[in-house]
Amino acid sequence: IKIPEIFKADLFISIHCNSDYDNKDSKGIETWYKANDENSKNLSQALQDALIDLKYSEDRGLKTYESKDDALAVLELNKSIPTLIELGFLSNSLDEKYLKSDRGQEASAKAISEGILKYIEENKDIISEVRSKK
Repeated sequence: IKIPEIFKADLFISIHCNSDYDNKDSKGIETWYKANDENSKNLSQALQDALIDLKYSEDRGLKTYESKDDALAVLELNKSIPTLIELGFLSNSLDEKYLKSDRGQEASAKAISEGILKYIEENKDIISEVRSKK
């Protein structure tokens, strides 16, 4: 969690691929946000919406944790506005095929960048506030 502090990051986006080898039918995109953090939730929603617009998999929605005992460290311990994206399930053949393809990787990267830019454009005042606290 030192990277965002070292680089004085306003936003922190952690990008992952999911898996569930007990149920290879599991598929879809989900985005996690820091509990009780509206800025994190809004950033996560912008990214989720941009990825869902690609229509390559199911919308598993936004996720968060109930208690700090269940918290994801990259979200909970982050002073930037954090989010964690699960692009799909590598254990699902359709998600895997898309995510491993050049077309899928390029489209996902573009959607993530568009989601970030949309969030920044709509929340310039919040970004300035985050910067002033550093």
